[in-house]
Amino acid sequence: MENWKQAAIKFFPDIEADLLAVESPSELWIEIEFWFFKAVERGDSEFQQRVIGFLNYCTSGVLGDKSSQIQQAVYCGILENIGRNKRCWPYLGEWFDRASFDQYRGSLIYSLTDWQAQELTDAYESGRT
Repeated sequence: MENWKQAAIKFFPDIEADLLAVESPSELWIEIEFWFFKAVERGDSEFQQRVIGFLNYCTSGVLGDKSSQIQQAVYCGILENIGRNKRCWPYLGEWFDRASFDQYRGSLIYSLTDWQAQELTDAYESGRT
């Protein structure tokens, strides 16, 4: 079993069956993203924090460098989708410390207009705990 899949199962034993079915890092993050946005809708902060923890783990270099498929799935997948989803913006300050936000900001705002990018940044600043 791939190391990225093993790591995901450790973070998310509650969705292990779904994760065992994925065949690539991109599919893995699509599956996690599905459950993440459900957790945002229902206010499940514990699951949200596990996703952010796994996101940070995947981008730490432990599972591959910045050009690896797992990191590309994070930067070009879930982070861009979090940025496009305004329901997530109020939580950005809880999910990301300053260094993480600065690291991920380019992906979070990738598909946003300049004014939307500023709104996202303002939401981060106002939501910091």
